[in-house]
Amino acid sequence: MELRSALRQAALARPAVLTAVLPGATRARLAVERELGDRRWPHAPSPAAADLLVLVGSPREEAPAWLDGTWTAL
Repeated sequence: MELRSALRQAALARPAVLTAVLPGATRARLAVERELGDRRWPHAPSPAAADLLVLVGSPREEAPAWLDGTWTAL
């Protein structure tokens, strides 16, 4: 039990982050990337490997189709 608890705690301390960036959010994306680097949180190479999805920016009218697909893949 202690091993499982230690592994769970280690995984939650450094979640793999997938960043989804909407058009016009470059400044916010750079700020998010800087914060993730400061926290030493790894970038997820794919939705399946992600523990956390960070959506940067706000959709103008409705969410783009690729965002729905990304969310589903998580």
